[in-house]
Amino acid sequence: MSALLSDPTRSARRPSAQGLTSGGTTPLQPVARMVLLLWSVGVGCGPDREGLNAGECRNGIDEDSDGMMDCTDPDCSGSPDCVEADASDGGAEELPDIPEADFDDVPEVGDDTGTDAMVRLSKSANWRAVAAGVEHTCALRVDGTMACFGRPPTSDPREDVTLGLGGHWQAVGSGQGFSCSLGAESGGAEDIVSCWGAPTYEATMSPEGCFVALSLGYSHACAQDATGALECWGWAGHGATEPPPGAMVDFDLGYHFGCGIGTEGAITCWGKDLHNGNISPPAGAFVDLDVGAMFGCALSGVPGVPVCWGEDGLGQASPPTEELSALSLGSGHGCGIRPDSSIVCWGDDVHGQATPPDSTGWAQVSAGAHHTCAVDEEGWLACWGWNESERATPPE
Repeated sequence: MSALLSDPTRSARRPSAQGLTSGGTTPLQPVARMVLLLWSVGVGCGPDREGLNAGECRNGIDEDSDGMMDCTDPDCSGSPDCVEADASDGGAEELPDIPEADFDDVPEVGDDTGTDAMVRLSKSANWRAVAAGVEHTCALRVDGTMACFGRPPTSDPREDVTLGLGGHWQAVGSGQGFSCSLGAESGGAEDIVSCWGAPTYEATMSPEGCFVALSLGYSHACAQDATGALECWGWAGHGATEPPPGAMVDFDLGYHFGCGIGTEGAITCWGKDLHNGNISPPAGAFVDLDVGAMFGCALSGVPGVPVCWGEDGLGQASPPTEELSALSLGSGHGCGIRPDSSIVCWGDDVHGQATPPDSTGWAQVSAGAHHTCAVDEEGWLACWGWNESERATPPE
Protein backbone atom coordinates (compact mmCIF):
# COMPACT_ATOMS: atom_id res chain seq x y z
CA MET A 1 0.00 0.00 0.00
CA SER A 2 1.40 3.29 -0.97
CA ALA A 3 0.86 4.37 2.53
CA LEU A 4 3.43 1.79 3.33
CA LEU A 5 6.00 3.16 0.86
CA SER A 6 7.99 6.30 1.37
CA ASP A 7 10.64 7.07 -1.21
CA PRO A 8 11.74 10.71 -1.08
CA THR A 9 12.41 10.75 -4.83
CA ARG A 10 9.16 9.05 -5.81
CA SER A 11 7.14 11.95 -7.20
CA ALA A 12 10.12 13.57 -8.89
CA ARG A 13 11.53 10.54 -10.62
CA ARG A 14 8.60 9.33 -12.75
CA PRO A 15 7.51 11.92 -15.32
CA SER A 16 7.00 9.13 -17.84
CA ALA A 17 7.55 5.44 -18.35
CA GLN A 18 10.34 6.09 -20.82
CA GLY A 19 12.34 8.91 -19.23
CA LEU A 20 12.64 8.25 -15.52
CA THR A 21 14.59 10.78 -13.51
CA SER A 22 15.89 10.91 -9.98
CA GLY A 23 15.20 14.16 -8.19
CA GLY A 24 16.43 16.53 -10.88
CA THR A 25 19.28 14.44 -12.24
CA THR A 26 19.68 13.52 -15.88
CA PRO A 27 17.34 10.86 -17.29
CA LEU A 28 18.24 7.32 -16.34
CA GLN A 29 18.20 4.22 -18.46
CA PRO A 30 14.69 2.69 -18.65
CA VAL A 31 13.49 1.45 -15.25
CA ALA A 32 16.80 2.28 -13.55
CA ARG A 33 15.69 4.84 -11.01
CA MET A 34 18.91 5.74 -9.23
CA VAL A 35 22.66 5.57 -9.83
CA LEU A 36 24.06 2.09 -9.24
CA LEU A 37 26.70 1.81 -6.49
CA LEU A 38 28.79 -1.35 -6.13
CA TRP A 39 30.64 -2.35 -2.97
CA SER A 40 33.79 -4.44 -3.22
CA VAL A 41 32.72 -7.10 -0.73
CA GLY A 42 32.16 -10.82 -1.10
CA VAL A 43 28.50 -11.00 -0.08
CA GLY A 44 25.70 -8.48 0.14
CA CYS A 45 25.63 -4.76 -0.44
CA GLY A 46 27.47 -2.59 2.06
CA PRO A 47 30.60 -3.12 4.14
CA ASP A 48 29.02 -5.69 6.50
CA ARG A 49 25.39 -6.79 6.43
CA GLU A 50 25.09 -8.88 9.57
CA GLY A 51 23.88 -6.96 12.60
CA LEU A 52 22.12 -4.30 10.50
CA ASN A 53 18.73 -6.01 10.27
CA ALA A 54 16.77 -6.58 13.45
CA GLY A 55 16.33 -10.33 13.79
CA GLU A 56 19.37 -11.31 11.69
CA CYS A 57 21.48 -11.92 14.77
CA ARG A 58 19.39 -14.97 15.66
CA ASN A 59 18.28 -16.27 12.28
CA GLY A 60 21.01 -18.89 11.91
CA ILE A 61 22.22 -17.48 8.58
CA ASP A 62 25.81 -16.34 8.03
CA GLU A 63 24.84 -13.19 6.12
CA ASP A 64 28.35 -11.74 5.77
CA SER A 65 30.22 -15.03 5.28
CA ASP A 66 32.56 -14.48 8.21
CA GLY A 67 32.09 -18.00 9.58
CA MET A 68 29.96 -16.84 12.52
CA MET A 69 26.26 -16.35 12.99
CA ASP A 70 23.59 -15.71 15.63
CA CYS A 71 24.79 -14.12 18.85
CA THR A 72 28.27 -15.69 18.60
CA ASP A 73 29.13 -13.11 15.93
CA PRO A 74 30.80 -9.94 17.31
CA ASP A 75 28.77 -8.02 14.70
CA CYS A 76 25.72 -8.69 16.88
CA SER A 77 27.21 -7.04 19.96
CA GLY A 78 24.59 -4.71 21.40
CA SER A 79 21.73 -6.17 19.37
CA PRO A 80 18.47 -6.42 21.38
CA ASP A 81 18.19 -9.96 19.98
CA CYS A 82 21.27 -11.01 21.92
CA VAL A 83 21.39 -11.07 25.69
CA GLU A 84 24.57 -10.44 27.66
CA ALA A 85 25.92 -13.49 29.49
CA ASP A 86 24.55 -13.94 33.00
CA ALA A 87 27.43 -13.25 35.41
CA SER A 88 26.06 -15.79 37.87
CA ASP A 89 26.45 -18.83 35.64
CA GLY A 90 28.43 -17.54 32.67
CA GLY A 91 25.68 -18.61 30.29
CA ALA A 92 23.40 -16.68 27.99
CA GLU A 93 19.67 -16.34 28.53
CA GLU A 94 17.68 -18.47 26.10
CA LEU A 95 15.33 -16.39 24.00
CA PRO A 96 11.75 -17.69 23.97
CA ASP A 97 10.04 -18.61 20.74
CA ILE A 98 7.90 -15.84 19.28
CA PRO A 99 4.51 -17.05 18.05
CA GLU A 100 3.43 -15.97 14.61
CA ALA A 101 0.57 -13.52 14.39
CA ASP A 102 -2.54 -14.52 12.47
CA PHE A 103 -3.09 -12.48 9.33
CA ASP A 104 -5.59 -14.84 7.71
CA ASP A 105 -8.58 -12.54 8.29
CA VAL A 106 -9.09 -9.74 5.80
CA PRO A 107 -8.38 -6.37 7.52
CA GLU A 108 -11.49 -4.60 8.69
CA VAL A 109 -12.13 -0.99 7.79
CA GLY A 110 -14.70 1.54 8.86
CA ASP A 111 -15.48 0.17 12.32
CA ASP A 112 -12.61 0.97 14.69
CA THR A 113 -13.32 2.54 18.08
CA GLY A 114 -10.80 5.40 18.01
CA THR A 115 -12.30 8.86 17.53
CA ASP A 116 -9.49 11.44 17.34
CA ALA A 117 -9.33 13.06 13.91
CA MET A 118 -7.59 16.41 14.46
CA VAL A 119 -4.60 17.44 12.35
CA ARG A 120 -1.34 17.31 14.30
CA LEU A 121 1.75 19.18 13.13
CA SER A 122 5.39 18.55 13.95
CA LYS A 123 7.17 21.09 16.14
CA SER A 124 9.93 21.63 13.63
CA ALA A 125 10.30 21.72 9.85
CA ASN A 126 13.03 19.12 9.41
CA TRP A 127 11.19 16.25 7.70
CA ARG A 128 11.41 14.97 4.12
CA ALA A 129 9.45 11.68 3.94
CA VAL A 130 6.83 9.71 5.88
CA ALA A 131 5.37 6.18 5.74
CA ALA A 132 2.10 5.57 7.58
CA GLY A 133 1.56 1.89 8.35
CA VAL A 134 -1.20 -0.11 10.02
CA GLU A 135 -0.58 0.82 13.66
CA HIS A 136 2.58 2.87 13.48
CA THR A 137 4.34 5.51 11.38
CA CYS A 138 7.98 6.06 10.43
CA ALA A 139 9.42 9.27 9.03
CA LEU A 140 12.80 10.51 7.79
CA ARG A 141 14.34 13.83 8.72
CA VAL A 142 16.16 16.02 6.22
CA ASP A 143 19.48 14.51 7.30
CA GLY A 144 18.18 10.96 6.72
CA THR A 145 17.81 10.01 10.37
CA MET A 146 14.65 8.19 11.38
CA ALA A 147 11.83 8.46 13.90
CA CYS A 148 8.99 5.95 14.36
CA PHE A 149 5.88 6.35 16.52
CA GLY A 150 2.69 4.48 17.36
CA ARG A 151 2.03 1.03 18.80
CA PRO A 152 4.56 -1.80 18.85
CA PRO A 153 3.14 -5.05 17.43
CA THR A 154 3.55 -7.12 20.62
CA SER A 155 4.62 -6.81 24.23
CA ASP A 156 8.02 -8.30 23.34
CA PRO A 157 10.52 -5.38 23.43
CA ARG A 158 12.60 -7.08 20.73
CA GLU A 159 9.73 -6.46 18.32
CA ASP A 160 9.15 -2.78 19.12
CA VAL A 161 8.88 -1.39 15.60
CA THR A 162 8.74 2.16 16.96
CA LEU A 163 12.40 1.98 17.99
CA GLY A 164 13.42 2.50 14.37
CA LEU A 165 17.04 2.25 13.24
CA GLY A 166 20.05 4.47 13.67
CA GLY A 167 21.99 5.79 10.72
CA HIS A 168 20.98 7.75 7.63
CA TRP A 169 18.45 6.42 5.13
CA GLN A 170 17.12 7.10 1.66
CA ALA A 171 13.63 5.63 2.07
CA VAL A 172 11.43 3.98 4.69
CA GLY A 173 8.28 1.83 4.48
CA SER A 174 5.84 0.66 7.16
CA GLY A 175 3.74 -2.51 7.21
CA GLN A 176 1.77 -4.34 9.90
CA GLY A 177 4.12 -4.54 12.86
CA PHE A 178 7.30 -4.19 10.81
CA SER A 179 9.19 -1.59 8.79
CA CYS A 180 12.09 -1.56 6.35
CA SER A 181 14.52 1.11 5.19
CA LEU A 182 16.79 1.53 2.20
CA GLY A 183 20.30 2.95 2.07
CA ALA A 184 22.21 2.54 5.34
CA GLU A 185 24.78 5.30 5.74
CA SER A 186 26.28 4.70 2.30
CA GLY A 187 25.89 8.29 1.22
CA GLY A 188 24.51 7.03 -2.09
CA ALA A 189 21.07 6.71 -3.60
CA GLU A 190 20.89 2.93 -3.30
CA ASP A 191 22.11 0.34 -0.86
CA ILE A 192 20.94 -2.48 1.37
CA VAL A 193 17.46 -3.05 2.77
CA SER A 194 17.24 -3.33 6.57
CA CYS A 195 14.06 -4.41 8.39
CA TRP A 196 12.94 -4.52 12.02
CA GLY A 197 9.87 -5.28 14.11
CA ALA A 198 7.78 -8.45 14.37
CA PRO A 199 9.35 -11.30 12.34
CA THR A 200 5.94 -12.61 11.27
CA TYR A 201 6.19 -14.75 8.12
CA GLU A 202 9.87 -13.69 7.95
CA ALA A 203 8.81 -10.20 6.87
CA THR A 204 11.91 -8.75 8.53
CA MET A 205 14.25 -11.13 6.64
CA SER A 206 15.30 -8.79 3.85
CA PRO A 207 17.31 -10.08 0.88
CA GLU A 208 20.98 -9.64 0.05
CA GLY A 209 22.00 -7.17 -2.60
CA CYS A 210 21.78 -3.57 -3.78
CA PHE A 211 18.34 -2.05 -4.34
CA VAL A 212 16.87 1.23 -5.56
CA ALA A 213 13.22 1.15 -4.40
CA LEU A 214 11.14 -0.46 -1.67
CA SER A 215 7.47 -1.22 -0.93
CA LEU A 216 5.80 -2.94 2.03
CA GLY A 217 2.44 -4.68 2.20
CA TYR A 218 0.71 -5.94 5.33
CA SER A 219 3.11 -8.86 5.92
CA HIS A 220 5.35 -9.01 2.87
CA ALA A 221 7.72 -6.65 1.08
CA CYS A 222 9.51 -6.21 -2.24
CA ALA A 223 12.65 -4.35 -3.25
CA GLN A 224 13.67 -3.36 -6.77
CA ASP A 225 17.18 -3.60 -8.15
CA ALA A 226 18.77 -1.32 -10.73
CA THR A 227 17.50 -3.45 -13.62
CA GLY A 228 13.89 -2.91 -12.52
CA ALA A 229 13.39 -6.49 -11.30
CA LEU A 230 11.73 -7.23 -7.95
CA GLU A 231 12.81 -9.47 -5.10
CA CYS A 232 10.16 -10.16 -2.45
CA TRP A 233 10.03 -11.75 1.00
CA GLY A 234 7.62 -12.34 3.88
CA TRP A 235 4.17 -13.96 3.61
CA ALA A 236 4.37 -16.19 0.55
CA GLY A 237 0.86 -17.64 0.36
CA HIS A 238 -0.96 -17.50 -2.99
CA GLY A 239 2.24 -16.31 -4.68
CA ALA A 240 2.34 -12.99 -2.81
CA THR A 241 6.14 -12.96 -2.98
CA GLU A 242 6.33 -14.15 -6.60
CA PRO A 243 6.08 -11.10 -8.88
CA PRO A 244 6.34 -11.60 -12.62
CA PRO A 245 9.88 -11.56 -14.02
CA GLY A 246 11.25 -8.60 -15.87
CA ALA A 247 11.58 -4.89 -15.31
CA MET A 248 8.89 -2.66 -13.82
CA VAL A 249 8.66 1.12 -13.86
CA ASP A 250 6.54 1.22 -10.69
CA PHE A 251 5.14 -1.25 -8.14
CA ASP A 252 3.29 -1.40 -4.83
CA LEU A 253 1.90 -3.95 -2.36
CA GLY A 254 -1.37 -4.48 -0.52
CA TYR A 255 -2.95 -7.22 1.60
CA HIS A 256 -1.07 -10.34 0.41
CA PHE A 257 -0.89 -9.12 -3.19
CA GLY A 258 0.97 -6.63 -5.31
CA CYS A 259 0.81 -4.85 -8.66
CA GLY A 260 3.41 -3.41 -11.01
CA ILE A 261 3.68 -1.51 -14.27
CA GLY A 262 5.78 -3.13 -16.98
CA THR A 263 8.01 -1.26 -19.38
CA GLU A 264 5.16 -1.07 -21.94
CA GLY A 265 2.81 0.54 -19.38
CA ALA A 266 0.54 -2.45 -18.69
CA ILE A 267 -0.36 -3.30 -15.08
CA THR A 268 0.14 -6.83 -13.79
CA CYS A 269 -1.01 -8.02 -10.35
CA TRP A 270 -0.05 -11.15 -8.42
CA GLY A 271 -0.78 -12.82 -5.09
CA LYS A 272 -3.98 -13.41 -3.15
CA ASP A 273 -7.24 -13.09 -5.09
CA LEU A 274 -9.71 -11.51 -2.66
CA HIS A 275 -12.55 -12.07 -5.16
CA ASN A 276 -13.21 -8.36 -5.47
CA GLY A 277 -11.14 -7.63 -8.56
CA ASN A 278 -8.03 -6.70 -6.59
CA ILE A 279 -5.73 -8.62 -8.98
CA SER A 280 -7.69 -7.67 -12.11
CA PRO A 281 -6.35 -4.22 -13.05
CA PRO A 282 -7.70 -2.18 -15.96
CA ALA A 283 -6.21 -2.43 -19.43
CA GLY A 284 -4.21 0.45 -20.84
CA ALA A 285 -0.87 2.16 -20.41
CA PHE A 286 0.02 3.70 -17.05
CA VAL A 287 3.04 5.40 -15.51
CA ASP A 288 2.20 5.49 -11.79
CA LEU A 289 0.24 3.20 -9.45
CA ASP A 290 -0.52 2.64 -5.81
CA VAL A 291 -2.09 -0.30 -3.98
CA GLY A 292 -4.28 -0.22 -0.86
CA ALA A 293 -5.32 -3.09 1.37
CA MET A 294 -7.75 -4.59 -1.17
CA PHE A 295 -7.78 -2.13 -4.09
CA GLY A 296 -5.50 -0.19 -6.39
CA CYS A 297 -5.36 3.02 -8.44
CA ALA A 298 -3.18 4.16 -11.31
CA LEU A 299 -2.41 7.23 -13.41
CA SER A 300 -1.90 7.18 -17.17
CA GLY A 301 0.09 10.40 -16.91
CA VAL A 302 1.46 12.72 -14.24
CA PRO A 303 -0.71 14.56 -13.57
CA GLY A 304 -3.59 12.32 -14.55
CA VAL A 305 -7.08 11.25 -13.55
CA PRO A 306 -6.86 8.11 -11.36
CA VAL A 307 -8.36 4.82 -12.49
CA CYS A 308 -9.07 2.32 -9.68
CA TRP A 309 -10.05 -1.34 -9.26
CA GLY A 310 -10.83 -3.79 -6.46
CA GLU A 311 -12.84 -3.37 -3.24
CA ASP A 312 -15.14 -0.32 -3.31
CA GLY A 313 -17.49 -0.89 -0.37
CA LEU A 314 -16.43 2.39 1.26
CA GLY A 315 -15.83 4.32 -1.95
CA GLN A 316 -12.08 3.69 -1.79
CA ALA A 317 -11.99 2.70 -5.47
CA SER A 318 -14.10 5.72 -6.49
CA PRO A 319 -11.64 8.64 -6.52
CA PRO A 320 -12.53 12.16 -7.60
CA THR A 321 -12.52 12.73 -11.34
CA GLU A 322 -9.73 15.27 -11.31
CA GLU A 323 -6.05 15.23 -12.16
CA LEU A 324 -3.62 14.16 -9.45
CA SER A 325 0.16 14.23 -9.41
CA ALA A 326 0.66 11.52 -6.76
CA LEU A 327 -1.34 8.73 -5.11
CA SER A 328 -1.32 6.97 -1.73
CA LEU A 329 -3.82 4.28 -0.70
CA GLY A 330 -4.59 2.90 2.75
CA SER A 331 -7.00 0.27 4.06
CA GLY A 332 -10.30 1.86 3.07
CA HIS A 333 -9.33 5.30 1.87
CA GLY A 334 -7.03 6.97 -0.62
CA CYS A 335 -5.36 10.34 -0.96
CA GLY A 336 -3.70 12.25 -3.76
CA ILE A 337 -1.81 15.45 -4.34
CA ARG A 338 -3.33 17.85 -6.86
CA PRO A 339 -1.18 19.82 -9.33
CA ASP A 340 -1.66 22.88 -7.07
CA SER A 341 -0.01 20.88 -4.21
CA SER A 342 -3.21 20.54 -2.16
CA ILE A 343 -4.36 17.13 -0.88
CA VAL A 344 -7.64 15.40 -1.66
CA CYS A 345 -8.80 12.15 -0.01
CA TRP A 346 -11.76 9.80 -0.52
CA GLY A 347 -13.30 6.62 0.92
CA ASP A 348 -13.48 5.60 4.60
CA ASP A 349 -13.46 8.69 6.82
CA VAL A 350 -14.74 7.27 10.12
CA HIS A 351 -11.74 8.75 11.96
CA GLY A 352 -11.14 11.75 9.74
CA GLN A 353 -8.35 9.95 7.85
CA ALA A 354 -9.85 11.21 4.58
CA THR A 355 -10.19 14.83 5.77
CA PRO A 356 -6.82 16.45 4.99
CA PRO A 357 -5.67 19.97 5.88
CA ASP A 358 -7.19 22.64 3.67
CA SER A 359 -3.92 24.08 2.44
CA THR A 360 -1.36 23.84 -0.36
CA GLY A 361 2.37 23.24 -0.48
CA TRP A 362 2.29 19.47 0.20
CA ALA A 363 5.15 17.44 -1.27
CA GLN A 364 4.27 13.88 -0.17
CA VAL A 365 1.26 12.08 1.35
CA SER A 366 1.06 8.61 2.90
CA ALA A 367 -2.27 6.93 3.71
CA GLY A 368 -2.06 4.30 6.45
CA ALA A 369 -4.73 1.90 7.68
CA HIS A 370 -6.83 4.47 9.56
CA HIS A 371 -4.62 7.56 9.59
CA THR A 372 -2.77 9.71 7.05
CA CYS A 373 0.43 11.73 7.18
CA ALA A 374 2.02 14.23 4.81
CA VAL A 375 5.16 16.34 4.45
CA ASP A 376 5.05 19.82 2.97
CA GLU A 377 7.60 21.65 0.86
CA GLU A 378 9.08 23.41 3.89
CA GLY A 379 9.63 20.18 5.85
CA TRP A 380 6.65 20.24 8.20
CA LEU A 381 5.14 16.83 9.04
CA ALA A 382 1.37 16.58 9.64
CA CYS A 383 -0.84 13.60 10.51
CA TRP A 384 -4.60 13.18 10.87
CA GLY A 385 -7.04 10.35 11.53
CA TRP A 386 -7.08 7.66 14.20
CA ASN A 387 -4.50 8.53 16.86
CA GLU A 388 -4.62 5.42 19.04
CA SER A 389 -1.16 5.00 20.65
CA GLU A 390 -0.22 8.35 19.03
CA ARG A 391 0.36 6.82 15.61
CA ALA A 392 -0.83 10.15 14.16
CA THR A 393 1.25 12.39 16.46
CA PRO A 394 4.51 13.49 14.81
CA PRO A 395 7.59 13.66 17.04
CA GLU A 396 9.73 16.75 17.37
